[in-house]
This record gives sequence, structure tokens and C-alpha cells, in this order.
Amino acid sequence: MGDRNRTYLWWIVPLVFGIIIGWFILGWLIAPVSWNNASLQDLDPALKEGYVVTAAEAYAQTQDGAKVVERLQALGSQADVAQLASDAVASAEASGDLVTADRVRAMAAAIGLPLTVPDTPAPAETDQGQESGSSGLLTALGLLLIIFSVLIGWFLLVAFLGWQSGQQALQDKQFEQIDRQITLAENDIAEGNYRLALTRLEWVLERDANSEQAQTLRNEALAGLGATPEPTPVTAVTVTPASTRLPTATPGAIGSPSDELLRIQRLVATKYWEEALPALAAFQRQFPSFEREETDQMLYDAYLN
Repeated sequence: MGDRNRTYLWWIVPLVFGIIIGWFILGWLIAPVSWNNASLQDLDPALKEGYVVTAAEAYAQTQDGAKVVERLQALGSQADVAQLASDAVASAEASGDLVTADRVRAMAAAIGLPLTVPDTPAPAETDQGQESGSSGLLTALGLLLIIFSVLIGWFLLVAFLGWQSGQQALQDKQFEQIDRQITLAENDIAEGNYRLALTRLEWVLERDANSEQAQTLRNEALAGLGATPEPTPVTAVTVTPASTRLPTATPGAIGSPSDELLRIQRLVATKYWEEALPALAAFQRQFPSFEREETDQMLYDAYLN
């Protein structure tokens, strides 16, 4: 019995050593097998699917059906190529690469390959369509909000510029009126009409208390009236009207425009506005071009008071 077991060992031990030396050492390390001139049919199935995808991408660029048929014939029969294309579509859709799947489908339809993979389910397309619709709606709403914001900003800018322009025009008009009243006051002082000049200068100082020119002319007017000039302006100097009221205009046509204008100037200087307003209106109707600028100014002052 022991001799028989030793006989088996003489056969097993050389076999194991032969496998180790011949398979592992010679086959893998010293002289491994190399493949040359292998065909596409010998490729791994995954590599074949990659070749089909590459052919589909080339067809999407060139639209050359004859060329893609020539490339795919090396993979085998039409059924084999159709199965590979179906597998490529299924793998692309499973990974979410719908662009690649659509390209393979388009190539298969162009060269007449019957695919066994079903079309993309309708619910997924519906969801994608709903997502696209929602995205488009949000984009439209965003554009509307941007346009609305721009319009509101433009409206506020125009309103502010208009208000600022109106304030500047009003201020310029007031400065113009102040300069004109100072000029008229200078003329009144030169002509000896100190009371009328004082009325004009009080109006100016009520609106511009820091006007040095108005303060100087006011002191001159007070000196002309015999009053003591004040070095600093006060709030207002009230001119006490004469106890006897000035005569009103004689009804009918005005004889001398100069005399009537002098009478109106005295009414304005003594602040008889109720008599001055109708007198100025009647004067301008009868003498529309006589001292029009001065009568307009007196009418403006009468309306203000």
C-alpha cells in the first residue's frame, strides 16, 4: 500500500512543477501570448458597444450612411450589429446620456437596423417637458420683473429730474425778481421816491435777509426819509400809511399815463392793494406798452400781497 502511494507522488510532483514552470513562468513572464491582426468581432462586448457609439457620433457629424454601414459590417451580421446598437442605447439611457442614445437611434433608423430596446417612456418626456415649461415660465417672469424694475427706476429718475428742474427754475425766477426789485429801488432812490424804494427793499429782505446791497439801499432810503439807518436788518419795517387815503382813479379814460403811473406807485408803496390791483389792470388795458415791465412787476407784487 505504501509503495503504491509513492508511485502516485512520482507522477503528481512532476506535473505540478511542469504546470508552474510552463504556465506561469513561460506563459506569463518569459514568452506571453500576443494577439496580432484581431478583428472587431474578437473585441469585448463593451468595446463593441463603444465602437457602435463612435460610429453613431461620426454619422451625426457627416450624415454619411454608406460610410457607417461599411464601418459596422466588421462587427458581424446585421442581427449582431442591431443587438450591439440596442445594448448601446440601453446603456446610454441607463446612465442618463440621452444625447448618445438619440444619436444611436438616428443612425439605426438611417441604415435600417431594427432595435430591440423600447423608446423612452412617455412619462419621462412629460416630466422633462413640464420641467422645461416651468423653467421657461420662471425665465419669462424674471424678464418681466427686470423690465418692470427698469421702468419704475426710469419713472422715478424722470420725476426727480423734473422736480429738481422746477425747483431750480423757481429759485432762478425768485433771484431774477430780487435783482429787478433792487434795480428799481436804486432808480426810485435816484428819483427821490424813498418810500417806494423802501417797500421794494423790504420785499427783497424778506426773501434774502443776507443781501448786503439791499441792506445798503435800505439805509439810504431811510436816510432820505429822515429816519435813522439801522446797521443790521430787522424782520420788517412797517410803513404807516397816511391818515388821508390816496385818491382813487377817476372813472373813464386815463388822461396822462405818467401821472396815473405815479399814483399807482404811491398806492403800491402804501400797500393799498385793493385800489392798486384794479388801477393796474385798467392802466395796462389802456396803455399796454407803457412801462409794461414795471407795471407787470407791480401787478405781481399786488397779487402776492
